[in-house]
Amino acid sequence: MTFVLPGVALHPVGGYKVVYQYANHLVGAGHDVTVLHLRPDKPGDAGRHPLRRSALRAAYRLARSRRPTWFSLDRRIAVVNAATQSPRLVPGSDVIVATSVRTAHFVASVSSATSARGYYFLQHYEDFTAPAAVVDATWRLPLRKIAVAEWLAVRARELGVEAVVVPNAPDLGLFVRGEPIAARPHAVVAMVSDQVWKRTDLVADAMRTLAQASPGAQLLTFGTCTRPAVLPPEVRHVRTPTPAQLTALYQSARVFVCASDYEGFGLPVAEAMASGAAVVSTDNGGVRSFAGDTIVYAPVGDGRALAARTLELLADEDACTAKADAGHEKIMSYGLSEAASCFERCLADVA
Repeated sequence: MTFVLPGVALHPVGGYKVVYQYANHLVGAGHDVTVLHLRPDKPGDAGRHPLRRSALRAAYRLARSRRPTWFSLDRRIAVVNAATQSPRLVPGSDVIVATSVRTAHFVASVSSATSARGYYFLQHYEDFTAPAAVVDATWRLPLRKIAVAEWLAVRARELGVEAVVVPNAPDLGLFVRGEPIAARPHAVVAMVSDQVWKRTDLVADAMRTLAQASPGAQLLTFGTCTRPAVLPPEVRHVRTPTPAQLTALYQSARVFVCASDYEGFGLPVAEAMASGAAVVSTDNGGVRSFAGDTIVYAPVGDGRALAARTLELLADEDACTAKADAGHEKIMSYGLSEAASCFERCLADVA
């Protein structure tokens, strides 16, 4: 089984993390697994200075088999990194999986030229990566589709294709419930990102309101980016937290805030729920697909509403506890092991 990712990720990326988790499960179940980090062509490559192109290829050659440093990938998994998407890099495979709009055409080409069954793992509607028409064209490629949320399957049907839904799930061995809400500080945690649609600006607006309305609250953010300049000074930012640090952040929170305009799934929300935090999120589709009515929603793009809903939970310990309990119970019914096994069954289905 071969996964194709669009280049190397030097820092944690949610989509890569899920692929690595499934790869670990598959090799543990007895499959031969290869992960290819193949950099796709990008706009501007043709005009890149020849020395820069050579330097890029040389960097990938040096890192030909280097494994991710931020994730514990099973040593039995073969890893290949390359600056181009070349069919000769793909080992003989029964299954080959595209993981993004930037790997779909390559995987479809390899699948059609070999006996490998081609799959497209839909983790988002990636119109932030490519124009919508380009994204739609990749979804219509002759690849079997596996989507992480029902809203993506609905989108697929609108395009005339079918997708099997395998919801993502948190690692319930890592993200375990912390102290009850009553024993936690009045802490609010949110993830921030350089991705515009993650709406770090709304997180900053909400945190600013919280700092003024609840001066005793602890305000924290985390992410792979440096501390965003828009955050108010009252916020403490943790850059690229370790797994233990991330668990501690979730377990310290009375409320976790998600401000995204849209999410393919929303794994940090699921991790926060597993860790016993109440959640306030924009109603972005991906989160609702698994959280249902166990969390509190605000309209997409409404930072004031995010802050208001968060303040309501901070002011009402019973309501905050009820949401935290409901979210935890909901998410505990479906963990990473179940999700990975379901993914494996989809890859084994040749019907």
